[in-house]
Amino acid sequence: MLRDEHLCYYLTEASKEGAHERFRDRFDFDIYMVAEESLPGMRKVFKELDREIRRASERPSIIPMVQLDLDLDN
Repeated sequence: MLRDEHLCYYLTEASKEGAHERFRDRFDFDIYMVAEESLPGMRKVFKELDREIRRASERPSIIPMVQLDLDLDN
């Protein structure tokens, strides 16, 4: 991890409670699963990443839980 580098969206979301449920029916579920499976090992090896992921895990998810039903025919 480089100084001032942004954290991976999927790693930060995988650190949050309920993440698996939020991603379950999404198009990017496979990418999320790679992040979820990689996260423990990455946190163990990269202490700065661990600290930033811990901070991210305390913030709410940016994924909306309500899917809007857009009626585009009207």
